[in-house]
Amino acid sequence: MSSIVSTNAAMSAGKRALGLSAAGGGEGMFCNLDKLWQRIGAIESYAHRTAIQPMTMQALLQTNSYGDSALIKNAEWVRQQLSIRLAHRLYDFHRLPFIVIGNPFVRQTYDTYYMTFAKLLKVPSIDSKKAETDFIKFLEEQRGAHDRTVDFMGQGLKQLQMVCPDLKIDAFLDRFFLFRISRRTMIDHLVALHYPRSGWAGCINLECKPADVIRDRAEEVRESCRHTYGIAPLCNIGGNINTAFPFIPEHLSLIVIEILKNSMRATVEFYTMGNSLQSPLEDSPPPLITDESELPPVVVDVFKGKEDVIIKISDKGGGIPPAKLAKIWEFGYSTVSDSNANFGAANQVNLAGNFIRADMAGYGFGLPLSRAFARYFGGDLTVQSYMGVGTDVIITLNHIGDQVERLALEERPDLHGGAGACSHVTQVPPYNGRMANGTQSINQRM
Repeated sequence: MSSIVSTNAAMSAGKRALGLSAAGGGEGMFCNLDKLWQRIGAIESYAHRTAIQPMTMQALLQTNSYGDSALIKNAEWVRQQLSIRLAHRLYDFHRLPFIVIGNPFVRQTYDTYYMTFAKLLKVPSIDSKKAETDFIKFLEEQRGAHDRTVDFMGQGLKQLQMVCPDLKIDAFLDRFFLFRISRRTMIDHLVALHYPRSGWAGCINLECKPADVIRDRAEEVRESCRHTYGIAPLCNIGGNINTAFPFIPEHLSLIVIEILKNSMRATVEFYTMGNSLQSPLEDSPPPLITDESELPPVVVDVFKGKEDVIIKISDKGGGIPPAKLAKIWEFGYSTVSDSNANFGAANQVNLAGNFIRADMAGYGFGLPLSRAFARYFGGDLTVQSYMGVGTDVIITLNHIGDQVERLALEERPDLHGGAGACSHVTQVPPYNGRMANGTQSINQRM
C-alpha cells in the first residue's frame, strides 16, 4: 500500500500548501499575487511528486466483477488520479503565453479546473461504501461544472486567433482533450457502475456493434443534412456488420458523427453547388443534382482484424485541396462557412447525453478531437484524399483492450522524470483494479 500512502501524503501536503480549510474553497486566479504564486508552486510541486497511472479497457472491465470492496478501491483510485491529472493540466496552463491565459474564456476554464482540484484535495480517503456513495454524488456535481469547458476553450481560441493568427497551441490542446477524455471516462465509468444495465460494464457496452452505432448516427446526420441543404446522400454499410467487441459507444459515436457530417456535406456541396474541386483531367463537371436519390452514397465498410476493428468511410465529395489537407489536424481550423455551421451544430445536439455534443461545432475541433477519441485506447484516424474524386477516412479501434491510455505518450517531457527516462508507455504498469504494491508511475518510468 506504499503507493497509496505516498499519494495521500502528497495530497495532504498539497492541501496545506494551497491553504485549504475544511470549509474553505479555492479562488482560482482571483487572489492576491503572493497567494497566487504560492498556489502555483504548490500545484507544480504536487504534479512532479505524484504518479499518473494509465488504465486500459481490460482494467475498466475488471472493476465490474469484484463486488463492493473493489468498487471502493476503484473509487479511491479515481479520487487520487483525478487530483493528479488535474494538477498536471494546471501545470500545463501555467506554461501558456500570457495572452492565452489572460483570455477570459481560457481563464474561466483554468479556474474551473483549479476549483475542482482544490475540492478534490479536501475529499477524505474512500474506505467505506458510504464514502464511495458520497464520492459518486461529488463526481456528478463536478461533472456538470465542467460541461462548458470545451465551449469556453473554443470561444477563447477563436478570439485569440483574431488577434494572434500565428498562435499555435495545438500541443497544449492535444493534452487538454486527451486528459479530458481520460477523466470523463473514469468518472462516467464509476458513476455508471451504480446504475447497472444488462450487457454493460459501467460505460462500456460489452457487445458494441460498430455497424449499429454507425447506422443510428447516419440517420441523425442525414436528417441534419436535409435540414440544412434539403437533400442528403444515403449511407451504405457493409463488411463484417456483425462485428462486436467491448467498447464505449459514445466515443465511437462522436468519431462517426464528425466523419459522416464531413462526408455528407462534401457530397451535397460537390454535386449541388458547382464542381469547384473538379479534376483538371475531366472535360466537364457533372450535372448539378436536385434529387437526393441521384447523389452517390457515403460507403462504410467494417472489418475485424487480429487486434483492430477497421472502419472505412468513403465519399465522392470531391476530396480536400492539398493546401487544406495539411491543416485539417489543427485545432481551430475549419472549412465550414458560417452559413453552413448550423449543420454541424444540429447533428451534435442530436447525440443526447454526450459530454461534447455541440461543443465541437463551429470551433474547428471536430477532426483533431475525433482523432483523439480514436487514439485514446490505442486506435487511430487517418485521412486519404483524392482531389476531384473524394475522401477515404480510416478509423482503427483496438478490440483486445490491452492498450494503455494514449495520454501517457502526450505528457510533457519535463514531467517524465528527466533525461534518459524511458519513453515507451507499454512499460508503464497500468492500473489493474487492485492498486498493487510497488506500481511505478509514468513519472518514474518515463
